Amino acid sequence: MTASHVWGVGNTTFLWCYGVLSALILAGIWLRRRSLSNVRAGTEGPPGCDAYEFAMLNGGPQLAITIAAAELHRVGSLARGSSGRLVRVRQRPDPVADGTGELEYEVFDAVLRNPGASARALRKELDGCAPIRRMACTLTEAGLLLDNRRRAQVNRLWVWILPLLVPGVARLIAVGGGDEAVTSLTMMLLALTSIAVWLATQRPRATARGRRLLKTERAGRRTHGRMPSRCEIPAAVALYGAGVLWVADPGIAFAWDVPRERGTTWTGDAGGGAASRS
Repeated sequence: MTASHVWGVGNTTFLWCYGVLSALILAGIWLRRRSLSNVRAGTEGPPGCDAYEFAMLNGGPQLAITIAAAELHRVGSLARGSSGRLVRVRQRPDPVADGTGELEYEVFDAVLRNPGASARALRKELDGCAPIRRMACTLTEAGLLLDNRRRAQVNRLWVWILPLLVPGVARLIAVGGGDEAVTSLTMMLLALTSIAVWLATQRPRATARGRRLLKTERAGRRTHGRMPSRCEIPAAVALYGAGVLWVADPGIAFAWDVPRERGTTWTGDAGGGAASRS
């Protein structure tokens, strides 16, 4: 049996069959991802999202915490420590004069309770605090934020591609190099691997409705992603990601261990980890 007829199937025939199977599986992934993202609202939802709610949709709790910390520095309630990395309290925020909300108070109290704690430790403590949980609940009920179950299902869709790679790789090993069909199969395997990596690293938080809301809001505030003023930092970070803070106020970004990410979402979890894009 020649190399081009391994398993009793010619390379060209195998390539066509493999291509059709790949297209069907990718279509199934797309349909499943779309189905999981199209969530019907359980309530009418909030009349309008604020910066913290947009941050929850875009990058999750850590992006919202970053905004709260930046606001506390802006009003003088927090200050950088002598090392630059640590944060210290100065004065309790005034809800009337500063317009302080409950998340800012949670961040302030966390710093007050943990003098000398690293930003990473503070972020980890604040990740599941009461204001974060309430915002998540409100946005989920409004059909803007994926719940934990749906988000986990979306995040696992890349696994569907793994069984598809097995026969393709086995075929390449069996036939070795050769004709144009083998080259095409190699390119197809590389493309499938790239798609699997993309699906594994893109971890959306917002539903389809939530993403449309973010897109509309960004369209009306395009300048915020480049050089926002201090008063525009909350909206800019919420819509365009934590990397904006490195442009607007690098001192605060350094003190709070904000990742130097690009794009439109937060790229660190409570421990500084996984990437995500809305």
